[in-house]
Amino acid sequence: MKNSVKLAVLAITWLVLAACVIISTVARNSAASRQDPVSLSVSNEDKRYIVGERQGRLVVWREGESEPFMTTDTFTYTLPRADRNKLGEGILIKGDRELRRTLEDYCS
Repeated sequence: MKNSVKLAVLAITWLVLAACVIISTVARNSAASRQDPVSLSVSNEDKRYIVGERQGRLVVWREGESEPFMTTDTFTYTLPRADRNKLGEGILIKGDRELRRTLEDYCS
């Protein structure tokens, strides 16, 4: 009798633990999808950005804004001369995906 009670308690404990893992995984995935609007909205591809240089660093402006919304840790002096020249003029980027790709190219 004691063994069957221990076995039942052990089985219930494992079921509760498994339910907790499943619930936390579903909640985490749900929260992550709410926090990443780029993956949910195609309209972000209509956004336009200017990638350039400010105070020796690679920065990104939203088109039409005077202050950058992103300043990277990449120093422009570490980039090839041709890239520095392009950044000096400002590079027009269309969409979040293209911006992400461009930043990966320059910042890696």
